[in-house]
Order: sequence, then structure tokens, then C-alpha cells
Amino acid sequence: INWPARKTKYRPQAEAAKSAKEFVGVLQKMLAELKDQHIWIDGPDGRVGTHQEPWEKNWSPAGIRAHLAKLEMVGKFVGVGKLKEGYGILVMENQAAATPELAKQAAEKIAALGDVPGFIIDLRNAEGGNETFAMPLASAFCAKPTVYAKQKFRNGLGHADFGPIYDRTPLSAGMNPFTKPVVVLLGPRIMSSGEGLAMMFAALPNVTTVGSPTRGSSGGPKPVELKEVGVTITFSRWVAMLPDGTPIEGRGVIPQIEAKFPASAFGAKDPVLEKGLEVLKEKVK
Repeated sequence: INWPARKTKYRPQAEAAKSAKEFVGVLQKMLAELKDQHIWIDGPDGRVGTHQEPWEKNWSPAGIRAHLAKLEMVGKFVGVGKLKEGYGILVMENQAAATPELAKQAAEKIAALGDVPGFIIDLRNAEGGNETFAMPLASAFCAKPTVYAKQKFRNGLGHADFGPIYDRTPLSAGMNPFTKPVVVLLGPRIMSSGEGLAMMFAALPNVTTVGSPTRGSSGGPKPVELKEVGVTITFSRWVAMLPDGTPIEGRGVIPQIEAKFPASAFGAKDPVLEKGLEVLKEKVK
């Protein structure tokens, strides 16, 4: 992005704005060129986004239900239960609904299924929320503290002005972790803190990831207030990275085993879950 050129283009339009609403419209057009879902504007008429990355659904509620023996909901956060095939299953419903208490309850339900030979973790609805609140889900499968992500923060105005690379706070080990084979299902709805959760699971040695890449949208956003015009802009501050230093922005968390199907394939059946079960069966063997 050539920002001096954008400034030349958009500043006259911003100066000519006759209201805060018009001013927000100019900022929205300018910031849209970043193609970043973690940039939005709060103005007198509410919140407006600057970019929405297109994606296709890669799960089927009916296809999942066809395999369930039982599933107990933990609030509106996750469902934990057992599959007809004898494996445990965790289905993410709404990561934004997580609380420390709900995550604790979910971890206890996972521990109660310690006798199953393997586990399916379906993160395909992990759109975002509080990454820290969701950590106990991954810790329930973690035998030792594990670095699952790195990050660096912007520290200047230049395009390449970033501080040092830091390890994100490591994932802690569970009290009695499930260390048998686990398959984690991924897809393009997973973004933001949902990708943090996906990276936690992907870093564990007993986990195999199956499905499609996650959205590739993580920004550690922070607001800046333009008091004179009553507008607040929230913008990305960091580059999120896998433990090996690979950035996930625009790339996502890539599954170890690709299972990509057209949206039309998800009806009475869920081909990603079917593939995950096939992989888990082999891992259990």
C-alpha cells in the first residue's frame, strides 16, 4: 500500500466532507484498500466495517447430527458428547459466548470422556471471541506447556516498523489431559481469536487437522479516537504467526489433511466430518 499516494487521493475528499457521516465514508473507502477485517469505524451513525472476506460454509448441522450418540450443550458456547462411532466430540457453537466458568465446565465434560479411543474437535464455527476464555478447551488435550503462536507489534509509522517477535503466552497443560488421537476440523469461518484456538490445537503432537484453511484474519485491534469529529477507528496492531514464525494473515492455519468440498456437498451429509472420522480411525489403529 502506497500511503503517501492514498493521502494525496483521499485527504481532499476528507477535507471537503460536510458532516461526520461523509468523513466516515471517505475513511471507509481509504481503509478498505487494506482488505483487513480488523479495521472498522465507529461514528455518529454507528459502526461500519471496511472489508469482508468472502468464504463458503464447509459444515452441515444435519450431517453432524447423523453421527451423534449424545451432545450436551455448555451454555451457548460448545457442545460436548459422544459419536455413534464411539469417539468423543466437541462442537464449537459460539466462541464469543465463552466465559471462564463455561470453559471450565466444558473441560470437565471432556475429562469425563477420557475412556474414548479418540476425539473429534469441530472448530468450524469458531468465528472469534476471547482467546483466553477458550484456552481450557485446548489445555484439556495438552500434556505440557506449549508455545502455539508468536506475534510482533507495530512500533512506528514506517511500513516495516515492528518490534521484536514474542511468543504468545504458552498454552498450559491440563490437569488430566486427553493425549490419545485427536482430529480437529477447520474451515474458512474460523477467524480472529478462533484462529488462536485453532493454532493451540494445531501445536499439539496428538492432533491432526483436517478440512480447509482458516480465514487468515488476526489483528490484535486497538481503537484510536478522533475527538474533534466524534469518530473512533479500530485498527490492527500485530502480525500473528505460527510457532515457526509463518504469518497467518491472508493465509490462515493450513490443515495437515485437506478436505475441501463445494458448499453444495453439505446437506444431509458432512464430508469434512466423514473425512475426519476416517483419519481418526486410522490414527486410533
